[in-house]
Amino acid sequence: MELCRPLLFLCLSLLWLGVDSRGLLSNALGSNMVLQRAPQQARLWGWTKPGTMVIVSYSGPHVERQYTGIAMAAIDGAWHVLLPRTPAGGPYEIVVSSAANETAMLSNVMFGDVYVCSGQSNMMVGVGKDPDYVAQITDALKLKDIRLFRSGIAVPADLMDEPQPEFGNVQLPWNEPHDWNVFGFSAVCWHFGRTIYNYHNGTLPIGLVQNAWATRMEAFVSPEVYAECKSAGWRPCDGDEPMPNMPKEYKCGSASTASQVFNVQFQPLLPMTLRGLAFYKGEAELFYEELFACALPAFLDDLRIKFGNPRGYFHAYVMVLQPWIAPEVDSVALAKLRMSMVASTGHLPWVGWATAIDQGDPLSPLGTIHPRFKRIPGERLGAAALCLGYKADVQCKGPEVTRVTRLEGTPSVRLELAADSIGAGLKLEKNKCTADVPAYDCTGFELRLTDGKGKSRWVPALEALSDCRTGLCHSVTVAVHAPVPSGVNITGARFGYNSWPLCTVYNREGWPLAPFETLAIGDR
Repeated sequence: MELCRPLLFLCLSLLWLGVDSRGLLSNALGSNMVLQRAPQQARLWGWTKPGTMVIVSYSGPHVERQYTGIAMAAIDGAWHVLLPRTPAGGPYEIVVSSAANETAMLSNVMFGDVYVCSGQSNMMVGVGKDPDYVAQITDALKLKDIRLFRSGIAVPADLMDEPQPEFGNVQLPWNEPHDWNVFGFSAVCWHFGRTIYNYHNGTLPIGLVQNAWATRMEAFVSPEVYAECKSAGWRPCDGDEPMPNMPKEYKCGSASTASQVFNVQFQPLLPMTLRGLAFYKGEAELFYEELFACALPAFLDDLRIKFGNPRGYFHAYVMVLQPWIAPEVDSVALAKLRMSMVASTGHLPWVGWATAIDQGDPLSPLGTIHPRFKRIPGERLGAAALCLGYKADVQCKGPEVTRVTRLEGTPSVRLELAADSIGAGLKLEKNKCTADVPAYDCTGFELRLTDGKGKSRWVPALEALSDCRTGLCHSVTVAVHAPVPSGVNITGARFGYNSWPLCTVYNREGWPLAPFETLAIGDR
């Protein structure tokens, strides 16, 4: 198999930069696409002369006779037609014509589930960056009913401050998997969609829309959410002044990007009927975890409403950030950011999470903030979707601590875990901090010791499996390295409270223990 060469991929991308921005059909649509299946109704939309009649007809395996829908273009020329609820399958042929003698045809269209994959640069890293990319692309060529679309990021600056009805450019129009388009497509997005597709044994077509952009969170939120969070006391990270929690050597470094990604990457998609969102973001929010306390849940809820899915069909799946080698001052900040991301959306029952805390890549030529290996994070995100969106009986999270108790007469505590997080039982992996990762970045379990004068310090601790029966272990015991002096009590426990968590406790399905910190220690 001859794989895509970077130069060829660049040339193809450049050929796509001139997509017509206001045609009879939106440039978010195209042949080879996936439209959202029943019970939702897929929508087609576009533009023509105001007051012009538009006729949509489509036919395929689940349509006994050709269906015809009619719309009248509004005063701004916009029109839309909702198709009948159509079960998964295809292919379908769709013809759109107008009384202004315009015609457009969509062929090889499938009905299935459609997801947007958005976020920052780690959602942009392509399959071709993985050292195992040849095998992954070879596998991809067999999965013809996963369809790919990628919007462009080269948008004129004067278009970014106002909501845009169309993409300024399209880098990858809808297409089946080929070596040249999978190579540069988001690896996390691809493996997310592949996991859902394979679970359904290829019977559920999957449409993946990549619209990631490497910038700060205030660019992703709509103008309404931006205003809402500012009124709640959120200060955007703009200009050369550091934020209150930032070290003095840090600066925001650029002028305001408020709502710019939303305007040019989400606004053009809003008429599309979706199943959900996969989101991988947060690298730009270091020292700014309070941003996520407002912006992340508000952003997700705003998208759910704007995409017209208030009744449970829309789900969002968010990635907990991977490790990277950071200056010592950054290490705890990244741990706080991870925990803030999860805590801020815990009240949203339609949001699922996956973790990449054990997927660091200290030798990545892209920089440690951009690991090359995206298969496991993407598969975990797909498993989160299977659990939440499809009610599948698969393991979709790692062990979660629910209670910490002292073990009397020992310098140790027991971590009690949520029953649904243990899976088929616990296992210990003999992972170690390597010479490639600074010691201050890489720690595992820690216990908080407090003396009789109220002075406290965190010390490293060792973990062991406990509560083992019938060959399976159900809890974890954590002990300090040395005996605890008289008058000193264990008053806290935590794990993963740094940039590069030393992950050793997993369930047998391969999910690591979730980071936690607690000062609530009970007695047994």
